[in-house]
This record gives sequence, C-alpha cells and structure tokens, in this order.
Amino acid sequence: SSGINAEYGDYKIPYRTMIKLFLLPHNDQRSVYFVITTDPPIRQGQTRYPHIVIQFIKDDWSDLTLEIDDETLATKYEGKLQKEMAGPTYEIFSKVMKFVVGQKIFVPGNFVSSRNTQAITCSHKANSGYLYPLERGFMFVVKPPVYIRFDEISSVNFSRVASVAQIRSFDLEIETK
Repeated sequence: SSGINAEYGDYKIPYRTMIKLFLLPHNDQRSVYFVITTDPPIRQGQTRYPHIVIQFIKDDWSDLTLEIDDETLATKYEGKLQKEMAGPTYEIFSKVMKFVVGQKIFVPGNFVSSRNTQAITCSHKANSGYLYPLERGFMFVVKPPVYIRFDEISSVNFSRVASVAQIRSFDLEIETK
C-alpha cells in the first residue's frame, strides 16, 4: 500500500485499489496533474473521493534511490525500474507508480485546443477547471475530479452557444447511461 498525507489526515491506500492513473499537463505549461482513481473510493466521513489529484511543478527535480534489492528489480520489475533515478519529480513518480501499481498511465491524445493546450478551460457546476479529451473518455480536474468513459455516455448536447465579440462559450451537457 501507499501512504498519502492529506490536509485532513493520513491515508493508506492499497495498490490493488488504484485502478486508473492519468498524467495531464496543466494549461499553464509549468505544472502537471497526476490523477489516481481508486475503487473503492477514499472516504472521509460520508464523503467519497474516487480520484486523488497531485499537482507537480514541471521544473522540480528529484533524485531517488529505491529501497529494493537488485534481484527484485530484475525479477518483479523486469529491469524496467532502476535502483537510482534522477529527473523531473513528476516523471520519476509516474514511472514508479506505473510499475508498482501495474496500471497503464492515460495521457491526452492528439487533441490540441485553439490555444495550443491539451485541455479546455471550463467549469463544472460552480468550479473552474480543465476538461481533457482522452482516448477513451473525458477527465475534468480540479474540483471535483470527474472521469466519464465514452462507453458510459448516452448523449451529448451543446446548448447556450455564444460567439459574441471575444466571448466564445457553450454548455456541454453529457448524459450518462
């Protein structure tokens, strides 16, 4: 299991409950989000949190020495992890999570916005964030993180389309099955 220190407590999350991993570039080009989807979700009181969002600064650099013997690295991780790693913190964290958790990391595909970013600035209810069109679904971050697989969508509706002067906006309504 992995330990996470959060603002409201410490959590131990078994690796087997981490079912999806996402690496999403922030629109500011200076940071990146790493999102972990857990099943069952983390609970705090009556509130359930199915996604953990970790924000990394792209320029932060780390040196890491894994406390794993060489035989385990060679057999369990087939040489895909090195005992000593150095590089951007988000890259090292992503690489370790990918092999320790054993899940693929989902990243944005070919989508590029008119502002040359891989996400669309938007809001979900009253919260601002970013919508990432991915290969198999949409991911919204920051609050609350929401992942919708394309196969869960029954219909999509564009409404309140506005194209007045500098304001270009619309409502995207996604109905799930």
